[in-house]
Amino acid sequence: MAAALAWAAAGCTVPENDPDSGDRETPMQFSGANAALEEAIMADDPAAVNTALSGGADANALGAVGVTPLAFAIGTGKERAARALIAAGANPNVEDDEGDTAVTLAVNRYAQQPELLRMVLDAGGNPNQQRPDGDPVIVRFINGADLDAITLMQSKGADMSAIANQQPLVVFAAYGADWDVVWHLITLGADLEDPKAREGLVESFKVPGATLPDSPLYPAKVKVYEYLRKLGEEPVPPAEYQE
Repeated sequence: MAAALAWAAAGCTVPENDPDSGDRETPMQFSGANAALEEAIMADDPAAVNTALSGGADANALGAVGVTPLAFAIGTGKERAARALIAAGANPNVEDDEGDTAVTLAVNRYAQQPELLRMVLDAGGNPNQQRPDGDPVIVRFINGADLDAITLMQSKGADMSAIANQQPLVVFAAYGADWDVVWHLITLGADLEDPKAREGLVESFKVPGATLPDSPLYPAKVKVYEYLRKLGEEPVPPAEYQE
């Protein structure tokens, strides 16, 4: 894979003064009329993007390993170029040969450039897109306990009851002791009528020594515990819990 695309897949920026930016030796991602579009993307120049498109470039061209111009722009952090491509009808849901889309790459870059994710979701990007490993993209935010990003994904249609690592998201988060995430997912509509979700949560309370009272996550674990009790379940009480 070319170096620029490798940075995109990792969700990293192209370093300044790197030999792969500007006069680069790295193979181009696009050819023919689309080569000018790639140069415009790398310059993050929306006017040049529009000029390239007017000259015959395709906003939905498939380049090396199936990457699209929009995915290339998102993966390399070129926000202005990405906006121009979206305005020209670029599809944010095309998967490359590795299973990435503009959405998965925007999720990877969220900590650096959150606006990229908003942009692709507003353009019709699939909030339930699976990553190349098969898990939904929201898993990155669950693992990072990024409640604001989870809320954004939910507001754009992400399924709070999706499956990650063969478990409902609430159970996946519970076994990571991310009780603030578990409670957040519940408040955002995670389906605890699903026996797998409810029973999995109850089972997660049996993990010994997890989330002690001095943990900042303990109050959220108590909320989940009390919520399960209201549903008629009897999970193991959190350590030192008092009615």
